[in-house]
Amino acid sequence: MNIFRLMEISAAQATRCTVEATVASGLESVPASEFKNAFLAEHCTSRGRVFANVLSSQIPEVLQMRSVDNLSLVAEVTKDITFSTADKEQDLKKLEKLAYAIHWDKTLLLWKKSTDFHGILYPTRDQYVASLAVEKELKSKLKSSLQESVSEIDNDQNMEKEHEVQEESQSLNNNICREKKAANILLYNQLDSRKLSEKVLKFRVTCYHTGSHAFGSQEAATAFGGTLQDIFNWVVDLTYYDLEIVLNIKEDFVYVTVPLTKESLHRRSITYFGPTTLRSTICYGMLTIASPEVGDIIIDPLCGGGSIPIEGALSFPGSLFLSGDIHPKAIERTKLNINELTAKHVSNIDVFNWDAQKLPLKDSCIDLCVTDLPFGKRMGSKKNNSTLYVRLLFELSRVMKTSGRAVFLTYDKGNFVRAVSTIHGLFKMIRILTVNIGGLAARLYVIQRTAKEYQQSLPLEVKKRRKKKNKLEK
Repeated sequence: MNIFRLMEISAAQATRCTVEATVASGLESVPASEFKNAFLAEHCTSRGRVFANVLSSQIPEVLQMRSVDNLSLVAEVTKDITFSTADKEQDLKKLEKLAYAIHWDKTLLLWKKSTDFHGILYPTRDQYVASLAVEKELKSKLKSSLQESVSEIDNDQNMEKEHEVQEESQSLNNNICREKKAANILLYNQLDSRKLSEKVLKFRVTCYHTGSHAFGSQEAATAFGGTLQDIFNWVVDLTYYDLEIVLNIKEDFVYVTVPLTKESLHRRSITYFGPTTLRSTICYGMLTIASPEVGDIIIDPLCGGGSIPIEGALSFPGSLFLSGDIHPKAIERTKLNINELTAKHVSNIDVFNWDAQKLPLKDSCIDLCVTDLPFGKRMGSKKNNSTLYVRLLFELSRVMKTSGRAVFLTYDKGNFVRAVSTIHGLFKMIRILTVNIGGLAARLYVIQRTAKEYQQSLPLEVKKRRKKKNKLEK
């Protein structure tokens, strides 16, 4: 099965549509399995994507999938366009022709129903002109309102914000940008006094292209979007848009999608983000690979902001999730995120301030371990990991039941493989996956506790390493 065959099948059936689900590359098997088992959907995969044919009536359920980051409707797929590498004008005309050739009605009506859009989907030219004037006036009012609000910010708040930024600059800056954008959209909608039914659809086109082309992404988006504006009389708005159309060009292969999600679904479980908070969709993939069963006790000994146990508590309510961290700030963040779940009546999770190398747990009491190890990049160092990984695995061999499984995510591949080897047969490797984490080719290791008896003393190699470290420190 491939994307072209999927589109042929869905085009011939009024009740079916082809969707594109994005996922961290390396974890495509998780949503693929979900499409197959939960939706009985024909599907195919490519790097970081799963394409599937589902019933149009199943879209609300598909949007609840915990394994995917973004979901889009596929409007068109073609490999019949041959681009030159020199004639830009001719190539852009081919994209304009494609915009006319696509049968938009089925996709647009399904998008409207799925996103609860109540505006004017097919405006007249007069409605477009009138709406354009209103939008221009709204932008002017918004600009004035934002200038007033900026001038009223208290200096003390600025100083406090700067202090926070120094502590967790990247995470905090990302959160501030998202909050600012959401606040601007809210203010923009408040300034608009029109009824929803009176608003003409606003749209933008985004283009992603790879390969050798005479045109750039912006030029392709402008040509394609300009044609759509001529066809539908929609208002172009790059910021406060209702509809986004994505033009994907890979050499001569082109496919067009209409996103059903404006923001990635991986944010739905976490409110308070840390500097290395793991996406909840990746957490779900790790947990699914671990295969929890009802009654299992699952541990995350290095929980950070709690993204793994929180996703687990939501997705696997029949299991108990124990989490902990040695850093007080991580514990505080985890507790804040757990408190946000109270409205969802989640009670199968707890958090502790502990040292993962000396867990306050009984022997052989844990069924599964799922954790995100320090990569030795933004958090920790490879030098520290060489000891931490061994001591952590050794402690887990004590608290885990025989045949218990553990799923670890790390970029520090060398130290992890050496750690498994160092503890002499207490765990065996059963699966390795490569997963893209923020551009890093990380590894997902699945290991299993063997029947070998736990010894109360660390392996000799670790003791020698620790003595050498103590001498250097002196």
